Amino acid sequence: MDVLSHIPRAAAQTLDVPASTPARERALAFLVAHGKAFGISDPSSVRVVRATPKDPVGMEHARLQQMYKGIPVTAAELTVHLRGANVQQRIATTTQ
Repeated sequence: MDVLSHIPRAAAQTLDVPASTPARERALAFLVAHGKAFGISDPSSVRVVRATPKDPVGMEHARLQQMYKGIPVTAAELTVHLRGANVQQRIATTTQ
């Protein structure tokens, strides 16, 4: 838990989707399962801003942004770090 924001910072979670599923879909599957921990009760209110291909260490990254009536919510972003069917390292909220 982040001391200042009280938002969960780390998760080690195996997703219920195959590792061959695109990173953006695996990140959304994580949000469906755990979105409430990040204050997101409706995963359909989130869009994928960017998903990267595998980096040199074999991880993929997907940045998600919460929307309200089609408008991006400032400082309401999550970056999900994925390795295969697992969420790795940390889920970081952007506050800038």
